Amino acid sequence: MSKTITLKRIEKDENNTGTVKGYWRPWKCNFDHKLNRREIYDPAYTNLCKEIQQVESLLEIGSDLGRSTAWLTEVARNIDVYENTQDYIGFCKIQFNNFTKHTNHISNVVWHTTDSNTALAVLKTVNKRYDCIVLATEYVTDCVETCKTLLNPGGLLCVHDTRRLYHNVDLSEMIDSDKDLVSQNGVKKTFTVIKYK
Repeated sequence: MSKTITLKRIEKDENNTGTVKGYWRPWKCNFDHKLNRREIYDPAYTNLCKEIQQVESLLEIGSDLGRSTAWLTEVARNIDVYENTQDYIGFCKIQFNNFTKHTNHISNVVWHTTDSNTALAVLKTVNKRYDCIVLATEYVTDCVETCKTLLNPGGLLCVHDTRRLYHNVDLSEMIDSDKDLVSQNGVKKTFTVIKYK
């Protein structure tokens, strides 16, 4: 059964505040079932889900406009997502629903608004523990100590430092110097998965 899909590229706006990544938004979520469109367009999330496998609870700071959250429903039963404003969460939910309406993955996703403007500040407001934390931000190594206080033993920390030129070196040094952490998949250009002992 072959159907069509229409994609729209989202670029930076005139104030330079839009997304900086090549984000493809489907206006129609119909696709040829012989072709796994999501694995082709989202290899970073495909690989991340393979690394995580299955967890009970997951914390995500930022949702890539709802897209990464949709992927994470494949591996987590309960997801807490933190985003900036209620209006932005509304937009993310629309995108999330577009991505998940053709899957059978049922997760309990709770969207939280935050007044904090950095990932570290958001993490400091969280008061429960998780099996996995997914975090993409600048200076991600600054957040690791706080993340460790929020992870269950044996939990996974999935991090991507958006400062592309430096994150590999910083993450490698951090993992090597911390006896509580071990890299599960090596340091990657996208998401590095770190196991908390």
